[in-house]
Amino acid sequence: MAGYERLPGSRRRWVATLAGSAALCGAAYYAAPALPATLSSLVAERHVATVADDDDDGGATSRGSRTKITGIGKSTYFASEQGIQRFTAFLETHLPVKKLENFASDDDDDGTTCVDWMKMCMMDRSGMPCNNSHGNFQLHAVDAMMRPTGPKDLGYYEKAFDEAAASIARAKNDGADWDPLWDTSVAFYTSDLDYYARSFAAAGVKHVIFKWHLENLADDDDDADAAAYHSLLVHVNGTIINLELQSDNLTLSEEFSVAFESDMPRYFKREGMTFPPSLDDAAGEKPFVWPTKISYGTSDATRDAAFLRDVVGWNLLSKKTYDHGVEMATFETASDHTTLLQYVQRTFNSASRMQVEDFETYLNKAHTKYMVAPDYGFDRPCDFHIGLASANITDIVRRNNATAQPSRYRFFHTTDSASSGSNRYNDSFMYIAQKGGACVQLVGEITTHYDTGNYSFCAGY
Repeated sequence: MAGYERLPGSRRRWVATLAGSAALCGAAYYAAPALPATLSSLVAERHVATVADDDDDGGATSRGSRTKITGIGKSTYFASEQGIQRFTAFLETHLPVKKLENFASDDDDDGTTCVDWMKMCMMDRSGMPCNNSHGNFQLHAVDAMMRPTGPKDLGYYEKAFDEAAASIARAKNDGADWDPLWDTSVAFYTSDLDYYARSFAAAGVKHVIFKWHLENLADDDDDADAAAYHSLLVHVNGTIINLELQSDNLTLSEEFSVAFESDMPRYFKREGMTFPPSLDDAAGEKPFVWPTKISYGTSDATRDAAFLRDVVGWNLLSKKTYDHGVEMATFETASDHTTLLQYVQRTFNSASRMQVEDFETYLNKAHTKYMVAPDYGFDRPCDFHIGLASANITDIVRRNNATAQPSRYRFFHTTDSASSGSNRYNDSFMYIAQKGGACVQLVGEITTHYDTGNYSFCAGY
């Protein structure tokens, strides 16, 4: 078996078996090439699948069309065992959360634990349902320890984000003082930022508070651009998670130091939406939070914007250059959904052991090596993803495959039966890598069926 690479995991199998799996999928999906001598050549030959045009939409979907996406429902992060513990303790101590699921699977044949995760619902009102199918926005931390990691272990990334956050309380501007790794964050609106400023100060948690102004893109008479907002940025120690709390209500600005004012809008109001939302905070509870955006630090905002626009089909709201040469691209997934996706490119270096470009390189190397084909291969870094629901994701696959450098993606099916009277397969999970390495999870229908087998955390594939 010399010359072959073996994928990590307790149920390992030789990559050579992929020749057989390709035959099972059928020539309509992708042709099985002659067995290559190395995994890298296997990736180059087999990864791009041809999606069968057997749906009822009248033919191939153009790259400019839109897949109906309901919005971002979760943000998931890979984490070490210690990272999950710190994630859980931080959220339960400081934020209004409800524990959805703490799961450790030992479904391997020898009883080995294969995955540990924690799922938290972020509460935006009392009595809000907290489950996997609908309800609150969720934050997840996942330690799929039997899957391959790539060039660096998860602890390396967690330490790098910790190092970057060491100076967060000393930031006096969003230029040279702002570490580019802080741009990888998730933000929430709160009607009571005073509470959180007091809470973090009392607990000795490092943070920074800064001022900015809402940008109004709606064609109305509302002078929302004049509205001043404040953000509090904090790092969850021992993880890759940064949290931003935003509010138009910071009455204790004299009690708590506002470090600087930024010219960058941290949120955009759009046509037909009400912002800020009305949150009915309950006495005796932590003030509720509402998801506003997920942000990524990037080495190339133009590259990321092209992928989101041309492949995923999202709407580009704004792409501008701000003070300190900061370039920012902002997308909406649906016009009636509040949560935005943002990419921030800076010219300054991180103070940590890892630059933004390094992080992207490490993530993409893992995807290139281990996401071998649409029906085979996965890696732990792809657990760093956002989650969306989509009516049909076939057109995303087509548009991706039509690009000069298609992104890696992987399908999992939770049911093997087609929809009644059609060739669409329900309940498919698609993970596709963005150009910066973070993944997107889409749940919906696909017209091509892949023989993916059972979804197992105990396998490296």
